Amino acid sequence: MKKQVLFTLLATALVGSAFADGADGQWRGNLGASFSANSGTSKNEALLLNADGARTTADDKISAGAYINQGKSTIAGTSTTTANKAGARAQYDYNLSSQMYGYGKLAFDTDRVNSLDLRSQLGAGVGYHVIKAPDMTFDVMGGVGAVKNTYTQVETIGSTTGTSFNSVGLELGEESTHKISDTVSFKQRLDFAPGLTGIKSDLVKFNAQLNVSMSKTLSLNVGVMDTYNSKTPVGIAKNDLGIFTGLSLKLGS
Repeated sequence: MKKQVLFTLLATALVGSAFADGADGQWRGNLGASFSANSGTSKNEALLLNADGARTTADDKISAGAYINQGKSTIAGTSTTTANKAGARAQYDYNLSSQMYGYGKLAFDTDRVNSLDLRSQLGAGVGYHVIKAPDMTFDVMGGVGAVKNTYTQVETIGSTTGTSFNSVGLELGEESTHKISDTVSFKQRLDFAPGLTGIKSDLVKFNAQLNVSMSKTLSLNVGVMDTYNSKTPVGIAKNDLGIFTGLSLKLGS
């Protein structure tokens, strides 16, 4: 319960923009909400709240994001939870030159449907601005990192049995933003953490979102959230894919 409250506070407090212009040190961001429901033989409801943001100066950049995803299905009066997960991330970049930067990042995820009590991810490395233009940016990054998965009950992964499973290895990734027109923008990020020690699991996270502005502050968005874990307990899917559409509110000038 305490973790859920923490994620809720993070999601409602973050105010930054993954597509912020300039380096004026101002926080800019987006708060988004997606909801779907249908009724008939079965009733299904799903809610996604997400926030992302950044503060950029001439020397550094702070970016952060959070999400909460809840869902349930009701058949013949019996309700089943189909989604109960949340996550938060933060990254600090320090410019080493006009094209290169050093970074440190921290991320947390929980997924009660899949018995994941908490996934903690820590990483550090260097990044490079391949493209840095007003209408498009593209960065690549690499470093080292560690992932710890803690489950609500004793699980077995490979030859290891317990509630916590650790993996230490590399951090690889890329991200880009695209200003397609005055009203349409697209952003995506891919993180790949291949494990070299511990249970040697490979963790892949991909997020993409298309935004269409309807006013200065309100946008329609369509997005994808996908997480792949190469080593999970028996009975738990390795891939978790979510597709959403909803509205987002722009915060900051």
